[in-house]
Amino acid sequence: MRPRPGDANIAAAKVTLPASEFLEQRHIGTVCTRPQFAREACPPDSVYGSAQAFSPLLAQPLQGNVYLRSSSSLLPDLVADLHGAAWGCGSR
Repeated sequence: MRPRPGDANIAAAKVTLPASEFLEQRHIGTVCTRPQFAREACPPDSVYGSAQAFSPLLAQPLQGNVYLRSSSSLLPDLVADLHGAAWGCGSR
């Protein structure tokens, strides 16, 4: 996503994948529970990738792992846990 000049910051984004992006459930291994995620204690096998987010307000990009996390729906949520060095401390 690339905001236009003058757009406001976003706190969250919800992405709907096209129907052609079918999730083969046999490929789902470990899913991080919500309590594990809150404690930053997700199992290593629940990591399904990584992500970066750039902002003109930060000198360095936010980055972190992408997890499958338990959800209130039938399928798990895909969650990017982004951290950065904002003002010398971690930010989540």
